[in-house]
Amino acid sequence: MASKRNYHAGRGKTIKVVCASCNGPTQHDIVYSVTDEDGDDNVQWWGYYQVLECRGCERISFRYNWQSSEDLEPSENGAWEAVDHETLYPSRIAGAAPMADSHLLPPQLRRIYEETHSALSANLPVIAGIGVRAIVETLCAEKKAKGGDLKQKIDDLVKQGVITPAGGEILHSLRLMGNEAAHEVKPQKPEDLLLAMRVVEHALQGVYILPRQAEHLPSGRTVQP
Repeated sequence: MASKRNYHAGRGKTIKVVCASCNGPTQHDIVYSVTDEDGDDNVQWWGYYQVLECRGCERISFRYNWQSSEDLEPSENGAWEAVDHETLYPSRIAGAAPMADSHLLPPQLRRIYEETHSALSANLPVIAGIGVRAIVETLCAEKKAKGGDLKQKIDDLVKQGVITPAGGEILHSLRLMGNEAAHEVKPQKPEDLLLAMRVVEHALQGVYILPRQAEHLPSGRTVQP
């Protein structure tokens, strides 16, 4: 079969995908779509390039999806259907919106956090795991934690009062996760990485963001009875 390309402008069709702003699956209008078809008598391939607009927040994004006659799975009615291979731009994952006010982080820590979040959203589990450890290492460096290895530096953060003992235990868990990613090239489960990012964000908010925000609060105000 010769390659065939179809262009479809205008609204009318919708699709449910994760929205980067709404932080979950929402209905999107297909604003514009281009379909590629190619193959021969044995194998067929379809590619879909779509400009989407979220019906909730109206954010514009891009979706690429491909299917092949060689990649099928049974549907609920028993028929065989082509499997979707979907990629969204910008990449995103449900429940993992970037942390608000990350611009208040020190520049190097902010860069590593943003790169790690991008790796998580792009489904790069090994890189995301290494990034989690890099965030912890950078936090220790920013606070000039003492020690010969990362374990000792985390313990020193606790001694300094930068984090609580419970926070230290959590950072140790993240350190071990990063070790597996860096030394064993072991990908973590998506749900574990998502939880790790939430823990990291909580630590960064407590150490950097909330203190910066508190600087703008009024001080010395007497509450009238």
